[in-house]
Amino acid sequence: MAYATPAQYRATPGTPDVDDDDLLAQRLQDASDTLDGLLIGATYPVDAAGEPTTAGVASLFQRLTITQAAYAAGGGTLGPLQLPAGGSGSDDRYAPAVLTQLRASGLLTTQVLGVWPRW
Repeated sequence: MAYATPAQYRATPGTPDVDDDDLLAQRLQDASDTLDGLLIGATYPVDAAGEPTTAGVASLFQRLTITQAAYAAGGGTLGPLQLPAGGSGSDDRYAPAVLTQLRASGLLTTQVLGVWPRW
């Protein structure tokens, strides 16, 4: 199950337009799967279906799923963040904002291979 719905995606200012409901649902599922891959080893409370039960974590996952889906769809501007188009190589398969917010939340504590901090 995706962490965000098509309605939530469309309600987020700056997301690239996706008119096809099935395509958008698939992009959100792909983004949720990408997020799940980054969360291997993370600990947070879940229900029987494996969904986060803490409102803050669920809200974070919703926002990050939308950010990742917008990034993979070709960029966009989400609030103050300019998202470049993704998908051209291993270094850019994750939206930088997703990695930054996961690190800030404490849920991503390891280095993602192929993605290095830009100091």
